Amino acid sequence: MLSLFLSAAPAQAASVRLCSGYAGCQNAGYSHAGYAGASAANTMYWRMLGGHNCTNYVAYRLIHSNGMANQRPWSGDGNANNWGRLNSSKVDQNPTVSSVAWWDANASGAGPTGHVAYVEQVISANEIIISEDNWVGDFHWKRVTRGGPGWPSGFIHFQDIPQGSAKPFGSFDSAEPVLGGVLLRGWAIDPDTNDSIDVHVYSNGVYRGAVRADKHRPDVDAVHGRGAYHGYEYFLGTEFAVGSVKVYAINAGGGDNPELGVKQIAASSTPFGHLDEVVGMDGNVRLRGWALDPDTNDPIDVHIYRDGVGLASVKAFLTRDDVDKAHGRGAKHGFEVLLPAGSGGGTYTIYAINYGSGGNPVIATAAGPPVVTSSPTVSGSAVFGQTLTANPGSWSTGGLNFSYQ
Repeated sequence: MLSLFLSAAPAQAASVRLCSGYAGCQNAGYSHAGYAGASAANTMYWRMLGGHNCTNYVAYRLIHSNGMANQRPWSGDGNANNWGRLNSSKVDQNPTVSSVAWWDANASGAGPTGHVAYVEQVISANEIIISEDNWVGDFHWKRVTRGGPGWPSGFIHFQDIPQGSAKPFGSFDSAEPVLGGVLLRGWAIDPDTNDSIDVHVYSNGVYRGAVRADKHRPDVDAVHGRGAYHGYEYFLGTEFAVGSVKVYAINAGGGDNPELGVKQIAASSTPFGHLDEVVGMDGNVRLRGWALDPDTNDPIDVHIYRDGVGLASVKAFLTRDDVDKAHGRGAKHGFEVLLPAGSGGGTYTIYAINYGSGGNPVIATAAGPPVVTSSPTVSGSAVFGQTLTANPGSWSTGGLNFSYQ
């Protein structure tokens, strides 16, 4: 294994270098697929020597781009010349995207331990573009032409990616509690395109929706060099946000839609509150009360329904010092709303909107005040000794008691 430390000799005129160095290639639009971080950390793949090393780089690509396991698929030495010798059944002269370009010992200037590179593009059967590490000590992309001294000894097909259907990859970064549910964040890239792709969201095995991964993520571009617009955000309503939440990247060319991650989300604290009054006022109804969520001191929303029909969404942000004194979560938790009475009566239902996962509980139900449908009248002469007759009119609610003064 000592020979893994040796650098290969320079290639001859059959190859054209397109870029050099992790940063230089990235800045020129040629990706290192995230290997720069692994190289700096000296992370080993397939038990290859970490850092600037051709075999470790190609093993990294086969794992992260082609989906292979981080386990060397043969027994024996890991030197580059042995990659083809010990996997001869997988070697031919036909380059394909995502295959391994392999140089045997001392072939085309490769040196005594050989060399391997990753095939990025196939221009034709006689011209390819490769990425490689540790050819004369640095990372490069090259254009290589058949017939010259720089052409590989062969191509190893461990687990090629069918062209047009490379496996997307990405991350499910976070699930952040927000008002009304949970905000999912992450990023997704399809190697077949620099365009944004879709991601699908499931909770507890049920499809909940899709969103385009087109948010600005310069940090992702800095690592993968595929443009900055690959981030996603998805709002998952509180009633769906408890349990197992999974995000999948949708393949731009068809094929496998890999899971980007799964998070187990526990139910958050349940909001609570009180409806203090429901009062009729000149054809309107005033509702006043308060609501808060133990997971935040910020005001939350309340939704108001009458007989199952949504009427209003209001922010509970009015000052209620009595609520703060009782619960110690600040005073900005009161609400007051004036709504048209309509035909009157009915049942009002007030929901507190959860900050996080777990559902939006009912904090109150109340009967609406009656509304007059025909006005009360008084008939007769207002003269001493005469009789006046009072008619209470008709009201939206039956069973009312009337009094006179």
